[in-house]
Amino acid sequence: MTEVIEGGPWLFQGQPIVLQRWQPGMALRKLKHTEVPVWIKLKHLPVEYWTEEGLSVVASGIGKPLYPDAITKACMRLDFARVCVMLNISSKLPKHIVILAPIAEGGKVPCKVDVEYKWVPKKCVTCMSLGHSASSCPTTQHSTKKPVNIFVQKVRTVDATVHGKRVPSLWGRNRDTRLPSLLVSPPSNVRIRIHPQDHQKAVLDLIFDYKLQFIGILETRVSSLNASRVQTFTFPRLKCFFDYSVLGTRIWVAWNEDELDVDILLVHAQFIHCKIFICGCQKVVFVMVVYGDNEVVPRRDLWHELSLLASSIVDDPWLVLGDFNAVMDMSEVCENSGDIRVAMEDFCACILDTGLISLPICRRHLHWPVINEFVGFFQQLLGGERRSRAMDLRYLRPWASRIITDEEARTLTAPVTRTEIKQAFFDIEEDKAPGPVGYSAGFYKAAWPVIGEEIMVAVEEFFTNGCLLKQVNATLVALIPKVQSPMTVADFRPISCCNVLYKAITKILVQRLRPLLSRLVSPTQNAFIPGRLISDNILLAQELFAGYNQQRTPPRCAMKVDLRKAYDKVKWDFLLVTL
Repeated sequence: MTEVIEGGPWLFQGQPIVLQRWQPGMALRKLKHTEVPVWIKLKHLPVEYWTEEGLSVVASGIGKPLYPDAITKACMRLDFARVCVMLNISSKLPKHIVILAPIAEGGKVPCKVDVEYKWVPKKCVTCMSLGHSASSCPTTQHSTKKPVNIFVQKVRTVDATVHGKRVPSLWGRNRDTRLPSLLVSPPSNVRIRIHPQDHQKAVLDLIFDYKLQFIGILETRVSSLNASRVQTFTFPRLKCFFDYSVLGTRIWVAWNEDELDVDILLVHAQFIHCKIFICGCQKVVFVMVVYGDNEVVPRRDLWHELSLLASSIVDDPWLVLGDFNAVMDMSEVCENSGDIRVAMEDFCACILDTGLISLPICRRHLHWPVINEFVGFFQQLLGGERRSRAMDLRYLRPWASRIITDEEARTLTAPVTRTEIKQAFFDIEEDKAPGPVGYSAGFYKAAWPVIGEEIMVAVEEFFTNGCLLKQVNATLVALIPKVQSPMTVADFRPISCCNVLYKAITKILVQRLRPLLSRLVSPTQNAFIPGRLISDNILLAQELFAGYNQQRTPPRCAMKVDLRKAYDKVKWDFLLVTL
């Protein structure tokens, strides 16, 4: 409540309102306000005054200083300071003030600080009130009632130029209107792929429901041959722009020609920059639709272009929106890799350099309900009671009929040679997905003359001490859909993306165990064993169930047990009783 009362200024349907805390006995009447909070910009401010005390001293020349904005307080933007002050209606609004700035030789010199006002309320010089001008002051209006006539206001037509064509635009009498909500996207971050017919209809419904006048679409996946057909069906009343020679299928922009006059200023592989003239209120706004590259180095070209364009846009509003493929804070991502941190530093540096401000979002950065659904599913699947009871291996020996020989045991426990280590690394395919470290097997093969010695020492240390750094043992889990249109968490298959060093150690163990697996594993286990096929179990099941539909046979039943949980969490006593 305190933040709402002390904040502001607040606008309701474009009109300023002033809030006051309710108290017992308060009468609801129109108050005469003599003060109003206003945001001001202080330009060419000396560095010595970039403190809360210094800003307060300078802002006192305008009005009563309240507080600076967060960016000014953190000194993240030094071209101007933004401070909220309480202005008195009777005071003048100077365009600049003169302060004394200290110099190195001692003493002080006068320095002029320019002042820019973000919003100034209308002031009536007749009744000394805020909110209206002298021409519309209620105290000067005649109190006699006049006949009320019902009429339809005549609307005159003014021609506007849109890319060389003359199109009519409708104007009313009142031109003192605020900037309409023509560029506001829907509250939910909807991403739609524009290839199937149902998705094209979804885009059409989105435009109609939210009355969008300008839209930018990323990753359309529409070929150049089908672009015209998709445009006609999806945007029948909008003008589209796309340049396949530069952008491929990355970015489309579309707008309503009756409301907007759009000039495409710059087309880049990662953005489309345009100037929009809003016909209804004669406002100009620059809009850039961004789809950043997936890699850090090519994306730096985007940051460079943003910095260049920022210097050319001075007084007009500039909206930069889209998918930057970068974040401003590590809380916006689920992982913490080196590439993400480097991309975040580049992104934040670009924002500071261009003076852009991140608009407050109306929802969380990540879709946490979806994340919680995945976490809850696997916690329930893998979070059963663990069997921590120790068991003497002597009781298992009668059940273990397949025991390796002493010679095979010596082969398994023999020291790992460097030939085995190098062979394990070079047997890994180069296009396999890298783990959290970010380096694929191709990097290790290419850099083996440089890093080979250290890699072999690290692997030898593991087989000697049995210890492995947790950073090496880290794993990225990717969810691969099992079906074409997954609807639940169970429709995804988790795949582990391990580091190459971890894969090489595993491959060494596998190469030693491979000759013995066919004798150690039961013949009924057909999956993941060389020379055996899991489809053999399907044929066996068909033979067992072949006579189940015959009525002359004795009654029988079949039970399918779904062993989805890890084997160390299954209650085997229950399975034995059931089977």
